[in-house]
Amino acid sequence: MHVRRASADGGAVVRSTFIDALLGIDCPGQHTPDSIGNPTADLRPTMTWNVFTWLSDIRFWVRSARSDAQLQRFRSQHDNAQSLDLLYEERKDPWGLDSPHFHYQQIKYATMLSLLPRRDYKRALDLGCGLGNLTRRLRNHADQVLGIDVSYVAIAQATREMTDQSNLQFQQGDALNLTRDLDNGFDLIVIADTLYYLSPISDAVLQTVRERVVQLLVPGGILLLVNHFTVNFDPGSRWTPKIHRVFRSAPDLTTLHESRRPFYLASVFEKSL
Repeated sequence: MHVRRASADGGAVVRSTFIDALLGIDCPGQHTPDSIGNPTADLRPTMTWNVFTWLSDIRFWVRSARSDAQLQRFRSQHDNAQSLDLLYEERKDPWGLDSPHFHYQQIKYATMLSLLPRRDYKRALDLGCGLGNLTRRLRNHADQVLGIDVSYVAIAQATREMTDQSNLQFQQGDALNLTRDLDNGFDLIVIADTLYYLSPISDAVLQTVRERVVQLLVPGGILLLVNHFTVNFDPGSRWTPKIHRVFRSAPDLTTLHESRRPFYLASVFEKSL
């Protein structure tokens, strides 16, 4: 195992073929610029370890696990959209994403957005926006921001929490059935911790979503794809490598950056011109 210590933020960057094999992620072998425009020798995922967990974050993981379990119970009697509506009605903020007490999630949001190529974005889409926690942060990166989620309850709550934010909009929509008027409408799309909640999920479903996302992007547009990942310990993590592999294989998408961090995988893609 090769370790490069003393990273800029005081953490350590671990590169290991053993870890790559353990996590089950294959890496594209091409030379492309990274998210801030510097050349990279390869796109080998890196895992940057920082001090990220406080005692309060333990409650974050517990809360998330309980919400996932409740969602599965709802799904035994309802479709996916109805199940998510019921979950948001019962728990309001099921995964605690809006809580300032959970430091991990706030650091994760900041780190994710720091991966974006530095450019002026005209219109951004947060697909699977939930309550709009990440959507609101995108206002600092794009002139106009749209959040779409399959849950009517989540969208209603996100809309109620809007103040005077003229460049922000929320609407209900299904990632598998988005309207054609959205095509070629975004130069930035963010899909974070969303796709493994599709139900039912399959390779064919992921390919359908991938093709739809490509249609939504303008030529040269950026896709930021982020998914929770804890070495196959949970159902979402078991799908995460497949999700990123499916998007990596898109002929119209070029991988600009990919990295593993505690506890998620992040990829940045650019649509061909």
